[in-house]
Amino acid sequence: MARYARDWLAAGIPHADGTLRLHPSFGLASDHDSRPGAVTGRFGVKQPALNQVPRNPAKDPAGIRRAFVAPPGHRLVCVDFSQLEIVILAHLIALLFGADDPLVQRVRANEDIHGPAAGYIFGELGGEKLIATPSKTYRPDLRDLGKIGIYGKNYGKGIQGFAWSTFLPSGEPLGMDRARLLCEGLDKFYPGVPRYQAFIRKWIEREASIVSLFGRWQPMPNAKSSSQSWRNRAWRQSLNYPMQASGQEVMCFALIAIAADAFLRDRGFTLSLVVHDEVVGWAPERHADEVTARVSSLMCNAVTLLCPLRAEGHHGANWLEAK
Repeated sequence: MARYARDWLAAGIPHADGTLRLHPSFGLASDHDSRPGAVTGRFGVKQPALNQVPRNPAKDPAGIRRAFVAPPGHRLVCVDFSQLEIVILAHLIALLFGADDPLVQRVRANEDIHGPAAGYIFGELGGEKLIATPSKTYRPDLRDLGKIGIYGKNYGKGIQGFAWSTFLPSGEPLGMDRARLLCEGLDKFYPGVPRYQAFIRKWIEREASIVSLFGRWQPMPNAKSSSQSWRNRAWRQSLNYPMQASGQEVMCFALIAIAADAFLRDRGFTLSLVVHDEVVGWAPERHADEVTARVSSLMCNAVTLLCPLRAEGHHGANWLEAK
């Protein structure tokens, strides 16, 4: 938290109205990289890294999100795509293999993706007791492992990667046995995911490139390398590129719709920032409810996929309240 605060104070610019405002940049992994954006085009914010501000209040004891406030008489409006990468993955699986895949069906029905997977993996296969309290269907720690698993597999993470880079609430690493259970259980519960991964490997071996939903091609020359490690690296990059690059494209369509919307202009909405899948702006207090609903609707209807887009919006006096 101290490091974050130092970075933000260093990047803050005092304005004539007495406020201290941040003017972040968008770029690649290194702050010394002067190129304007990530390879995928995703809106990652750096200098300072606003996308790294913890969402969980327990991980932000200083309450840094409270420092981001709306102008007087306004409310901060935050609308975030819900599980955008998973929705795009489900769309690709439906496109390639049909809509009867379990992941596709759950996304289309707006059902919990991670809890049932954790129940199957750690309950049915692993024999663990899953019920934590009457108000929670699944133990949160095991459900979190299910979530970590499906997102990790999007990056090509395997058993060994999960074993030593994923940690239990006790602080201990997941370990090989649980990592194997997680990977093999996910492949059984969501069989479209390994089918998609196998398809991508064959695709890049043939094309040495990968493509986004809306036709942006990214060369992957290492897919034809004589080195197995370089070929695997190209595969891991290619697995996630369609989700990241297509997510950026979906957001661009949403931003065009937001910028062109007369309803939002009439109600004084000001777009301030985009952080990955989240739109942040402000609106007069009296219009905050309808502006939040309108931005959410525009984002959900930005493009038409085989699995519907979903967005969750809130407003508040500051960024913490609005989340």
